[in-house]
Amino acid sequence: MGRDYKMNMDQKQRRLILAMKRVIVERFDFPEWSELATLTNGKDIIDNHPRLLRSLSFNDDDYIEHVLTVLELLIEREPDNFGIINEYLNLPAWLKEHDPKEYAKLYGHTQLLLDELRDKAITDSFDLNQYISRIQDIIDSDPELAIGSTKELLESVMKCILDAHGESISKKEDL
Repeated sequence: MGRDYKMNMDQKQRRLILAMKRVIVERFDFPEWSELATLTNGKDIIDNHPRLLRSLSFNDDDYIEHVLTVLELLIEREPDNFGIINEYLNLPAWLKEHDPKEYAKLYGHTQLLLDELRDKAITDSFDLNQYISRIQDIIDSDPELAIGSTKELLESVMKCILDAHGESISKKEDL
């Protein structure tokens, strides 16, 4: 079964597993392994692995290899564990911060641009936040005004996109 499972993995899944391994090697200690065992129903795999926790304890060179083996065993047993592990590690955020190039390869340059734009809009644009709040406040009581505010929000988003690409546009100019 293990051979079939590994043969069915695509290149992106393999890269994600290697990235998961990196996060675990950097961040994990015994409590994190215990939590992951509970989340993945993999206590037996983790606790009964002949070297994983021992090599962690003694900071052995072979720890990295054992991390990869355990990840593969957890995912092979239950394919849904792939998503559980990914979410537990908060892998996209970790990659974005620690390895932006790998993040871009796995999630695409467009996603990186959109994430940067979202972060810029949320932190730098009081206007966008005002539109969002206004829309949330009036959506039920005044749908027509909510639609108008949504149009204004889209216009502001477009201006942010132009700004992110180095195109300047005055605040008073409409699209």
